[in-house]
Amino acid sequence: MSKRMAFGWNGAESRKRRKLKERSNIELQGQLEQSLDDDEEKQHNALEEWMRRQASASVLRLEDSASLSLRKQEEACVKAEAGKLREALSKLQEAIELTPDKAVLYELQAQCFLELDMVFEAVRAAEIAVQKEPSFGEGYQTLGRAQMNLGEVEMAVESFKKALEIDPETLKEIKEKDLPWALELLEKKNKLLGLHSESHAASRDGETSHQTTLRAVIDGRICLALPPTIPDR
Repeated sequence: MSKRMAFGWNGAESRKRRKLKERSNIELQGQLEQSLDDDEEKQHNALEEWMRRQASASVLRLEDSASLSLRKQEEACVKAEAGKLREALSKLQEAIELTPDKAVLYELQAQCFLELDMVFEAVRAAEIAVQKEPSFGEGYQTLGRAQMNLGEVEMAVESFKKALEIDPETLKEIKEKDLPWALELLEKKNKLLGLHSESHAASRDGETSHQTTLRAVIDGRICLALPPTIPDR
């Protein structure tokens, strides 16, 4: 009987220990799961905080670049007004490196190039300006003026007309000065082309045997340069 009682006592004790162990395991598993959840939440929060800081840093860098670019632009304008055009171009280039998509910087470049008689560079800079911002009326005005200096009168007329389509009120100067001037030069150019055709026809008929070059300089600008007339043989 004592053995049975001992056996019963030992069995009850074993079941109690087993239940305690199972409960401990459940509690431990719960603690581990909670710990994992806490770690995952901490990692998620840390990632969100890092992304927020990165976004803030990017905005700050963009603001710094824009502010610095604007300061370079203002310095360039001061240099240009003082007649220091190459220094102005240098400042504008620095601004462009900071904000390469800012159309007005290329338009200001084109103005400086025009003042320096760097006509090809002026046309190219103005073209980039209107490519960056197709609704930039002043960009088309500067492009037209550069094209006039290059002798591309027809293209200049189209540029002036485009500028007027975009901003007819602000760019009244185009309607009053630039476009009439371009149309006048275009008329004179067409007359010169007519003279060139007559000269070429005369040379074929043997009326003239010498080579001629038509080079029209109107208002200080070359608006037409034609190749020499070579008699047919």
